[in-house]
Amino acid sequence: MKAVLICFVVLWSVPSDASAASDGAARLFTTKCSGCHTYGKGDLVGPDLKGTTERYSREWLIAWISSPERLIQSGDPTATALLSKYKIVMPTMGLSASEVAAVLDFLAAGGPEAAQARDRRAETATKDEIETGRSLFFGGRPLAGGGVACSACHRSGGTVGGTLGPNLQQAYSRFQDRALASFLARGCFPRKPGSAMTDLDAFAVRAFLRQAERGRRTADGAESTSAR
Repeated sequence: MKAVLICFVVLWSVPSDASAASDGAARLFTTKCSGCHTYGKGDLVGPDLKGTTERYSREWLIAWISSPERLIQSGDPTATALLSKYKIVMPTMGLSASEVAAVLDFLAAGGPEAAQARDRRAETATKDEIETGRSLFFGGRPLAGGGVACSACHRSGGTVGGTLGPNLQQAYSRFQDRALASFLARGCFPRKPGSAMTDLDAFAVRAFLRQAERGRRTADGAESTSAR
């Protein structure tokens, strides 16, 4: 158990490589994509990129981004249809294989909308977003990254949840948005590849933890007043 607690301390204190990678992909999107494409705001010079990783296979997208002209010249029906619709050949952006992969991962994870969620403060969350966080924490709704629910190892005050990890009753007031977002982006212990939360899920969980903590403080204050 001591080793487990040490691991938790390390995870809470080490900066997130995943966050750094997401920031790099966001910069690539801004510098290489946003001049011709939006994310969720409709077509611009080229198509809206929201949902593009669901509409096309990853293999096709890699080939298209790497060399649109070559794919068009090959007679690929999807490429020629895009040319017919938008009347312009997408330029070859000169991205490396790792940069292409980073951009596709960024789009698949929610693109700029997810990046904005990572930077949002939990106090701005709506009731629906807080409720989504509650459902994600307790397993009523699956995490997009495929990880197990927080309550498998943690509690948020009360008696519901696991005890392998620390009670998160005061996690929000102790770590605030930035540190919590960094931790959630790394994935929990024991870490499983691909189990880290998406930025959208992490924001909802942060919002729930903040609200749950504030609710307990209000309840404790009311009990203290009535006891007098």
